[in-house]
Amino acid sequence: FMLGKILPRFKDTVVSKVTEREIENFYKDVQSESGIKQVLETHKVLNQFFNFLVKSNRCITENPAPKYFIERLKKQNSNSKKDKELIEKPIDLEDAKSILKAVKGNRDEIVYHWAIYHGCRPSEALGVDWSNVDLRKDILHIRQQIVDVSARQVAGTTHEGKENVKIGTPKTPESNRDIPLHPHTKALLLQTPVEERKGLVYLTTKGTPCTASNWHKNHFKPLMVKLGLENSTITETYDLRKFFATHHA
Repeated sequence: FMLGKILPRFKDTVVSKVTEREIENFYKDVQSESGIKQVLETHKVLNQFFNFLVKSNRCITENPAPKYFIERLKKQNSNSKKDKELIEKPIDLEDAKSILKAVKGNRDEIVYHWAIYHGCRPSEALGVDWSNVDLRKDILHIRQQIVDVSARQVAGTTHEGKENVKIGTPKTPESNRDIPLHPHTKALLLQTPVEERKGLVYLTTKGTPCTASNWHKNHFKPLMVKLGLENSTITETYDLRKFFATHHA
């Protein structure tokens, strides 16, 4: 937040001359662009920075961050959460069945199998390789995931502006795990000719790895809207992993 939002706005400003009004206007701009949550997260960083300066007797003696403005935003955020809870409903077995029915025969079907039947994270589901699937022992080995390469990492290179993807290790060492292969998923995988069972199980229409952000924007979200589930707690593919856990529990 400091590098991405605060410094680009205040980098040429003398700290001791920053006013409460300037910060409030900055927060309003962040709210307009990214919403209340981003303002509150940005404020955490900037407020901590100012408090550090005050406590260490550097530059300023008072924190110029707009307290009343932030309190008002916190209240608005709290109210919006309550309103959202009124219209949200948890995903249940019927919802999961509706999703699987909607994607049956579709090339996206396998990703939903990994999420609903196996509890995979989106990046894990998109990163499953045929070498990770043991069709003889009916086991899925989670050993890798699709990783988005940040724009900052490729800024100024020939890769700038392109979708940059790499295959990385799972989120934590414990995420390396073996999962029983669901019979429905095995039946789906067996539809792929033997000679084609190599590389990533799921690829984009261009034949490239699919990132979690690409999947959410162009595949998952449109389906939720089509099924009328956009106001449920299924806001991202990861929520299907939560369903997997609660359903089995």
